[in-house]
Amino acid sequence: MKIGQVAKLCKAERCILLVNEVRNKKTVQWIGTPSALYPFYGLPIMDEKTVFAVFDIDHKKKEMFTYKEYTADEFRINISETDETEQEVKPENVTIYWKNVPLLPVNTSKGMYFIDRTYTAPLMGAPDVLAIYERRHGDQIYFIIRMGLFVAGVVTPFAFVTDETVRQFANIAERMKYANDLKQAEKTVLIDRVTGEIMDGAADDA
Repeated sequence: MKIGQVAKLCKAERCILLVNEVRNKKTVQWIGTPSALYPFYGLPIMDEKTVFAVFDIDHKKKEMFTYKEYTADEFRINISETDETEQEVKPENVTIYWKNVPLLPVNTSKGMYFIDRTYTAPLMGAPDVLAIYERRHGDQIYFIIRMGLFVAGVVTPFAFVTDETVRQFANIAERMKYANDLKQAEKTVLIDRVTGEIMDGAADDA
């Protein structure tokens, strides 16, 4: 987990959340924003003053930030290692850029949701064993990112699915299908110049 990337996200949103979770009589601190939290394993316990110092935010700039601190019990979603609602989800192998935001489509139990890939940046240096799981808090879906068995981050969905975006993407899908249908219909028949026989294959990939 890249601390500098977490600091960058917090600076962009001018907000820092610190959540203290007691696990096996030891405190695990989670730091991030309302959009994403990351566990700081193996580091000394930090307080407000320490967090701003580690993130290189001086006293003058500090006044521009919102800082909130919670216990895990006070926090609105479950960040512990286990949750009875948790189930693995499969992201699509595509990134959609929406108003310069890189979005990862994730097929959940409640349909297609989206994750802002910006919030996976602190985890990009991790081994290629990351997996995404959905959890529920009431009717709300949020995502747990695991590195092996360990929770490496918690990310909330990007508010992307609306009547307007559904209409736009339905139109895009329809026009893509139309273009593909035309491509299939316009395949050129190849004729052998010597024998005059029709050859197998098409020239659509030429």
